[in-house]
Amino acid sequence: MRLFFAIPLQDQLKQHIQDKMPLLDRNFPRGTWVKPENMHITLLFLGEVEKSLVPELRESAIFLAKQFKADSLVVNELGAFPSKKVVKTLFYALNHQEWLENLGYDLRKNMFAFGINDNKGFHPHITLSRFRVPVKVNPRFNWNMHQIDHHFEVDRFELIESKLSARGPAYRTVAKFYLNKEE
Repeated sequence: MRLFFAIPLQDQLKQHIQDKMPLLDRNFPRGTWVKPENMHITLLFLGEVEKSLVPELRESAIFLAKQFKADSLVVNELGAFPSKKVVKTLFYALNHQEWLENLGYDLRKNMFAFGINDNKGFHPHITLSRFRVPVKVNPRFNWNMHQIDHHFEVDRFELIESKLSARGPAYRTVAKFYLNKEE
């Protein structure tokens, strides 16, 4: 199974992002745009995992979720990987939140016990579009004009299965892990 941990997005946020898409598409026309129903914040991509390992992954994530309080995030700045001059991935970034950084770090640490090793840095974001060929950005493009300021509550993260096809990925939630709501 091809799996990843992610924070789902609220419909209101998806709509807010979708409202920005036509203008972004005019500036980045060759991208493969993420469907709103597939938008999320990836916490950790696990890759191919044996189905027999899923119950143990689930137990580990249940324990971890109880260590974190439900909290909020702010989506704001339009960004790009590898840079804003040459784009391979277009995304919305999140304001730095220590609890989110810690959740991403602890997930990586816990998954190491299962032989899943991700030593890439954790850069929380919402992917909007990917480009097969890197796109050089017009120097006059105003990144700030596309900024949004959207606050939303996070009460859980999910283990999601990704099935790839010629029509794009199809996602299925395998398990939900609710964050601690106690004060």
